Amino acid sequence: MLNWSIRLFRVAGIQLAVHSTFFLLLAYFAWEGWQDASSVGASGLIGALSSASSVLFLFIFVIMHEFGHAIAARHYGIAVPQILLLPIGGMAQMSAIPRNPWQEFVITIAGPAVNFAVIGVMMIFAPFHTEPIMANLREFLGLQVAAGTETDLHWPQLIMLINLLMGCFNLIPVFPMDGGRMLRAALASRLPYVKATFIAATIAKVLAVVGILLALFWFTPARYQTAILFGFIYFAGQTEYRMVKRREEEDERWRKTLDELHARTIVLPSELPPQNTP
Repeated sequence: MLNWSIRLFRVAGIQLAVHSTFFLLLAYFAWEGWQDASSVGASGLIGALSSASSVLFLFIFVIMHEFGHAIAARHYGIAVPQILLLPIGGMAQMSAIPRNPWQEFVITIAGPAVNFAVIGVMMIFAPFHTEPIMANLREFLGLQVAAGTETDLHWPQLIMLINLLMGCFNLIPVFPMDGGRMLRAALASRLPYVKATFIAATIAKVLAVVGILLALFWFTPARYQTAILFGFIYFAGQTEYRMVKRREEEDERWRKTLDELHARTIVLPSELPPQNTP
């Protein structure tokens, strides 16, 4: 996957890169923007640029979210060489995932914490009007909005809505999303790491299937994209569980090999006895 990535620039020593498939996402939304603008007699080019710019604006907060993970990981001495942007979001690529449940919990929750911190800052510098935010949230979820309800969002309210959705969505306990990793960390405080990962991944698969069904049959505006996202989560969680299990089995084999080598160690005498010569 790394061979398909394009390096952009470094921030605080962390390489920011974008996966090649990310441009497919931009192209898709640009095409939708063109179609929507043309259907109402507006400029298709303006609609395409506006829609693509909205995606780039959204990913500013994705990057901030991933930097929350990265800063927390660095606090525990874990290197984060790169943050990779994907069509489904971002990924802070760490040199290792801590086996300490508390450390994993802190690193994981640091991402959503950034989103909620952004909301707090926006509330300081701009009035918080719940009506348009909640109306847009209901519309996003495919729920009916009452007639006459104010739905126009100013920039601060739009930023609040984006970060509210991003922060809450990442807290869903679907492994390997943030909520799922927090669940795994909580389970690992009482269970073996592999078993905790298995339970978290199993719960994630059930919830991912529920998410796919809700996305397809609840008629949300982005139902197909949401269904694809939950489908990716389903397979990503299973893949990570297999990786954790394989690593644990390899570590166990190494421990057994070292134990056998120690058991077979031959201690040589410091001095050989004198030999009789004829």
